[in-house]
Amino acid sequence: MPAIHQRRPPSRILDPLTGLLLRAPEVAHAANIVQAVEASLPALKAYMPFAHLPQTEDTQYDRLVKVCADYWRGDDFHLHLFDAASGALLGGLGLHRKAHHAHAMEIGYWIRSDRAGQGLCTHAAQMAVALAVHRFDCVRVQCVYDPSNAASARVAEKVGFQVECDLPGFLPTGTDAMRAEGWRVSGTARMTALSADRARAQPWWDDLVARLQWWDGQGRPVVDCA
Repeated sequence: MPAIHQRRPPSRILDPLTGLLLRAPEVAHAANIVQAVEASLPALKAYMPFAHLPQTEDTQYDRLVKVCADYWRGDDFHLHLFDAASGALLGGLGLHRKAHHAHAMEIGYWIRSDRAGQGLCTHAAQMAVALAVHRFDCVRVQCVYDPSNAASARVAEKVGFQVECDLPGFLPTGTDAMRAEGWRVSGTARMTALSADRARAQPWWDDLVARLQWWDGQGRPVVDCA
């Protein structure tokens, strides 16, 4: 089977133990995304700029057209997290080309509010790190968040990211309208990172990578010979 790399990203990644499924973006996900975001608006509006946009299927459809093209070109990687058994959309993750290194990426994540606190976001982030390091050959994955975002900090710590520095004035402080709707970003960014070697040394790495199931862009199972 073809290898999975940045020009041939996976269509699906399944952890059969937890039933968590990462899927490539599809325009068919528009309604599910709107529902998940609307169920989580107070939490998302604190730190996620997209939560301040109109939450309509048309808006999501237009966004998904772009992110699908970016994904399959290998320019940027948005993924949606599903419960494989129920088909429910649980949240979203991204591997973005924001790092100042050709073989590094920046991870972002969110989980719907009614499923927060269950370890799902941590586990999904581990799956995304496995994709970045094990399949995309990244040497570094970084995670950037506002220091007041305790939930993001907990996920990063559990995955194994190490704090490198705080960068004042690095994040957008938002508009008056955004702040009136709950925007809490201070402008300071906490930079954390996980090298490929450190990722492989995490206690969760070996078992997770061994059991993950992968499908290529045409929906064919990929046999892991690494």
